Parts: sequence; C-alpha cells; structure tokens
Amino acid sequence: WGYNEMFYDSENSCFYVDCELKLKNYQFKFDPYCDWTLSYGSGEENTAGKTVSLGKIMQTSTEKEKNTNFIFTPSSSGTYRFTFYEDDNTFVIRQE
Repeated sequence: WGYNEMFYDSENSCFYVDCELKLKNYQFKFDPYCDWTLSYGSGEENTAGKTVSLGKIMQTSTEKEKNTNFIFTPSSSGTYRFTFYEDDNTFVIRQE
C-alpha cells in the first residue's frame, strides 16, 4: 500500500496526481482527509474491486460495507493522471 498526495486545482474544482505506473494491476480509493475516516471507493460489495477503464468518468461512493477498491491496469508503462472531481465525486484516469 502506498499514498500519493493529490494537488488541488481550484479553477476546475478537482484534485489530481500524476503517477508513474508499470504493467501490473493497481488498486486504489480516494481519501480526502488522509486518515480513512471517509474514503471514496467503488460502492460495491465485490471484494475483488471494480475495474476502471482509461479515460472513462467513474462514480465513487462513500457507502459503508460497499466501499471496495477500484482496479486499474495500464496498457503500457508511463505517466497517468488521476483526477478526482469533488463536486460530484467522480474521477477519470488519463495517460499523460
């Protein structure tokens, strides 16, 4: 497990982080307070997680008991930007 601090873009009301990823599966959630008192996950009971597609806007959930990880597998090694929109709790991953 790791932690990547996100930067805030006030003009677009979003948080973002660029991550160097290799060809493997990654699991993640968004933790706005850095203490796991509130986390934004998949909103599903599936303990294996929910797969995310590159460039697709995804909805997050804070529902307890149904807040498993998202899973992302990059198509190639490189830099990927994770952008979380606080207004509607959605996110998107794009390759930079």
